[in-house]
Amino acid sequence: MGRGLGKHNLSAEELRERKNTRNNEYYNQNFERLRLEERKKRAKVGHISCGCGGSYLNLPAQERRHFDTAKHQLYENELQVIELLNKLGFDDDEAITKINELCIKHDKYTTLHKCNYIGEELTKNIKKQIAKQESNEIKLEIKEY
Repeated sequence: MGRGLGKHNLSAEELRERKNTRNNEYYNQNFERLRLEERKKRAKVGHISCGCGGSYLNLPAQERRHFDTAKHQLYENELQVIELLNKLGFDDDEAITKINELCIKHDKYTTLHKCNYIGEELTKNIKKQIAKQESNEIKLEIKEY
């Protein structure tokens, strides 16, 4: 017969409870030391200023947390749309103005609403325009030869 899941054939739930109890006891006994180590670690790392206007500590968890914010997502979506609008002949300033006009036209004022609108609808529409423009250029090239 098999030995089971763990020491003395405990169930998975019993093993999890023992591990949680052991971890809690360790944390309670070493609370001050762990807190001091965390403070020292945070003091050594610096702040990073992001292009979106936000900032975060130079720690992996803080970086992931910042990149998941609506503010940063809006920034990334705007960069993508600006790049697409550049293909249509807009320069960067014109592209930013056009994005803001379209957001106002479609009643998208908050960061989250702008982020969703730019990331989903606007990007899709601009890609369609680029595809139409490229197909027209191909037809023109064929007619010229």
